[in-house]
Amino acid sequence: MEEILDAIAESSAAIEINGDPYRLDMPPEWIREARKRGIKFVISSDAHSVNGMKNLNFGVGIARRGWVRRGEVLNVLETPLFRKAVKPVNEKLFLPAS
Repeated sequence: MEEILDAIAESSAAIEINGDPYRLDMPPEWIREARKRGIKFVISSDAHSVNGMKNLNFGVGIARRGWVRRGEVLNVLETPLFRKAVKPVNEKLFLPAS
């Protein structure tokens, strides 16, 4: 896990904190280790229906146990800041061929 976190820290990737109560797969101690490396997070509900949106509360709870602060969560940023944070490193890879 240490090597994975190191690789993520060297990239522009973020870590998902999944709120699905059947997943909850990121233990708080690893979230804290990710924070030490400056890694950002997204908190998801993993919803596959409107009712599944309630799972977001579980994701927030896991983030809190990992001591994640609001500024470390990409999907709570204002729109311009979010767009900048998730902008592809090399946009040419994502443009359609002309």
